[in-house]
Amino acid sequence: MKKQILIIILLLLVIIGFWFLGKQEDSKQNDLPKELEITKNIIKEENEEKIIFVSYPSLGIEEIDKEIKEYVDSEIESFKDLEYFSFNGAKYFLNIDYFSVMLNKNIISFKFDKSDYTGGAHGNHYVDCFTYNIIEKNKLTLDDFFNNNYYLERISSYAIEDLLGYEYADEAWIKDGAGEKQENYEKFIVSENAFIFYFPPYQVAPYAAGEKQVILPFSEIKDYLSEDIFENHDFTLNKGIYVLSPKQGEKIEQSGIIEGDLKYFLEVEGYLNGNGWAPFEAIGGRIQLLDENNNVLAVSNIEIIDNWMKIPVYFKVYLFFDPKESKKGTLFFKNDNASGLEENERTFSLDINF
Repeated sequence: MKKQILIIILLLLVIIGFWFLGKQEDSKQNDLPKELEITKNIIKEENEEKIIFVSYPSLGIEEIDKEIKEYVDSEIESFKDLEYFSFNGAKYFLNIDYFSVMLNKNIISFKFDKSDYTGGAHGNHYVDCFTYNIIEKNKLTLDDFFNNNYYLERISSYAIEDLLGYEYADEAWIKDGAGEKQENYEKFIVSENAFIFYFPPYQVAPYAAGEKQVILPFSEIKDYLSEDIFENHDFTLNKGIYVLSPKQGEKIEQSGIIEGDLKYFLEVEGYLNGNGWAPFEAIGGRIQLLDENNNVLAVSNIEIIDNWMKIPVYFKVYLFFDPKESKKGTLFFKNDNASGLEENERTFSLDINF
């Protein structure tokens, strides 16, 4: 009899334990916004010496928003503390912008591009990246995405081989800046089908070479990936073109640091991954920015500056334009169809606001 009572008590404890854990999980889910909305915040300041134009996101998740705001405040404070020395009468400026990408509904990455001018012959460019689990409300490191300690060797090997394909690549510089060290790979984002690692000027190449990127598809490293994150992931996913920035429906603001009439500035950033989207003779396609009446506001080739004879390949296109009275626009992408055959034509579009 005592044995039966003990079994019943143990069963009750197990049931209560599962009920309590379920309540905790429900509480976590209820803390999240029903639909994640990213608010773009703008900070504009200008005086006789300095210009500050900063945009940063907030998600409505206190823990994440607080960390991002502290990062932004620290950058602004450091810039304000700089002593100003006039150089040809030019003002110092600080410009920070960002874009976001999501691996899935739980994991989001932000890339922050910081440019500044503090005197001298040219400005500077920096990159910072943050990835968060929005359910757990915490920042993720690269370690969190892998199932063993050997992944860094594989990433470094892939990155070095990729970077050595660039024109004027310096082997010693690349092997140091992309070597098997954790600090070399802290600037990363996680898209739908790949890790993207960023190397700011001077890390793997001189300033004149600009920022470098390495796109590492999940399919190239899937044996190393954590099942906790990638258990149900479709590794065959390939849309061909991945536009990281701007986002569908994003509002484009006037720049606070550009002089002249074309004060609207749009950096179109992403990568091509085959499936009809691939460069030919360093051109990956064409982009048009159209207003709501289909008037052309800006147009550019998708020019691949570095090694274009590979897939995937990163691209950045800069568009300067004046929307005049228009409040809406469309970015229209067309692939470079060297064959001329209709069945090989690919297009992609997204809407933006001004």
